[in-house]
Amino acid sequence: MKKLIIVLVALAMAGSVAMAAPRGQQRGVKRGAPGMMFRLVAEFRAELNLTADQNQQLDDLLNEVKGKLKNRREERGGQMGEAFIADDFNAQAIHEARQAEREQFRAEMQTYMADKIQRLHDILTKEQREQLVQLAEEKGKEMRKRMGERRQKRMERR
Repeated sequence: MKKLIIVLVALAMAGSVAMAAPRGQQRGVKRGAPGMMFRLVAEFRAELNLTADQNQQLDDLLNEVKGKLKNRREERGGQMGEAFIADDFNAQAIHEARQAEREQFRAEMQTYMADKIQRLHDILTKEQREQLVQLAEEKGKEMRKRMGERRQKRMERR
C-alpha cells in the first residue's frame, strides 16, 4: 500500500510539475496532458477491467482535471498577451512574475492532485490499483530503455 501511494504521488507530481514548466521544458510530456498519472489510468483503463460505474467516475475525474489545467493555460495566455501589448513591456519583470507564478502553481497542484489521487484510489479496487502500479512500472522501464537507445544513437552520430 505504501509503495502504491508513493508511485501514484510521484507520477502525479511529475505530471503537474511538467504542466507548470514553461513551454520548451516539458520534456516527454504531451502538451495539455492532465498529469502523467491520469494519462496512465486513461491509457490502461481497458487492462484494468473497469465497471461501467468506475468508467463514468473516471471520466468525470479526468474531465475535472483537464478542465482545471485548460483554464490555467487560458489564463496564462491572456496575461502574457496583455503584457506583450503594453507599452511598458519589461522582460525581466515578466520573467520574475512567471517564475513566482510557477512556484505558486506547483504548490497549489500538489494539494489539488493529492485530492484527485485520493478520489482515484477510491474509484479503483485494490487489485486494480496493484495492476495500475505494475503497468506504470513496466511503462517506466520501457520509457527509460527508449531514452537510453535515443541517447546512444545521438552519441553515435557525434
